[in-house]
Formats: sequence, C-alpha cells, structure tokens
Amino acid sequence: DVYKRQALPYQLLLGRVVHAIGWYRSELLSEREPAAVQQGLEQVLRGLIADSGLGAGVEAAVKADPKHRGVLEIALELKTGRGVLGGVTIALQFSIG
Repeated sequence: DVYKRQALPYQLLLGRVVHAIGWYRSELLSEREPAAVQQGLEQVLRGLIADSGLGAGVEAAVKADPKHRGVLEIALELKTGRGVLGGVTIALQFSIG
C-alpha cells in the first residue's frame, strides 16, 4: 500500500482531490455551519469520483476548532471505485477558515 501511494497515478489523483477542495473552498465556507460544509464537501468529492466504478464513496467529518474561532477541522476519507487504481483510499485531515 505504501508503494501504491508513492506511485505517480496515486499522486495525480491526490492532486485532483486537493485541487477540487481548493477550487470550491469559498463556496464550501459560504455556509459556516459544520454540517452544511460537510454536506457540500461530500457532494463535491462524490462528483469527482462518480464515474470511478463500484465501491466509490466519500465520508467527511467537519467540526469547529475549539481553539481558533472561525476555523473548521476537516477529516475525510475518499475511496475510488475499482475503475481507478483498483479502488484506492485517500485519507486527509486539515483545517480551513
């Protein structure tokens, strides 16, 4: 699994995921409620992997950062369908705000 994550196709996929999050950042944050941001983020990423085949899915968890007002902590897990890299999982954690 470590070797798969180091491979160029995986890195390109990861780049697309990060780019999609960045592209929709302002739209995602237009609603400051964590539940709304979670729903929007999952919708954007599901659209990105929709044609990847069976087994594709996205789960996100969004909560307010207790130490920094206006900052959201986001954890997400994206799994491509079998048609993309045989079904690979990307897990990311980051703060946004």
